[in-house]
Amino acid sequence: MSRIKKSLIISSLLLIVSIKAYSHPHTFIDSEIECEFDTSGLSGFWINWTFDPMFTSSIIMDYDLDRDGAFSEKERLDIEENAFSNLINYNYFIYITENRKTFRPEIVTDFHASIRDEDIIYRFFVPYESVPTEKGNNVFIAIYDESFFCDVAINKAEKVDNRFSDKFKIDMQIRKNEDKTIQYDNAFQSVTRDGAVYSGFVNPQELVLRFSENG
Repeated sequence: MSRIKKSLIISSLLLIVSIKAYSHPHTFIDSEIECEFDTSGLSGFWINWTFDPMFTSSIIMDYDLDRDGAFSEKERLDIEENAFSNLINYNYFIYITENRKTFRPEIVTDFHASIRDEDIIYRFFVPYESVPTEKGNNVFIAIYDESFFCDVAINKAEKVDNRFSDKFKIDMQIRKNEDKTIQYDNAFQSVTRDGAVYSGFVNPQELVLRFSENG
């Protein structure tokens, strides 16, 4: 694993096809979702991914070439090209459902990678527009790897603080999607997420976003 292409992004994505039902998590991602609104309604989501120590050390070793503890613009572009952009083939592990229709993003913007307190943080924006209706809107945002090679936990959800957000009544809840089950091989677990029980089945988490116009 001298290069990141042999780690999370390339290896896991290549393995999805061949071991989808038999893999177990090798990479752990803590995800935060920030919901952004404009004058019309929901405009999209900021996603923050914090990676486990093994993935973090691999990225730093391969891309922080000047060893200054930060990523220059060139280093950031290298990370985006070689350790992120391939996720477009898997819609960035993101599922957005509204009115029983599921949207999978084909583009994200504003990718940024940084080192914070010895953690690697990926941050990017997912455009998604939803205009409030009279009955209000229910939007479900899930982030998971179908192969469970990557274990993604949604740890936090909030609205972006801007001048438009007060126009809307917003409620957010993180829950497990009991209607979706991923089966995987739980044998030979060498690394696990703290407090997790690896039974061979998992229900991915999702953010339930409910919003309507104030007044």
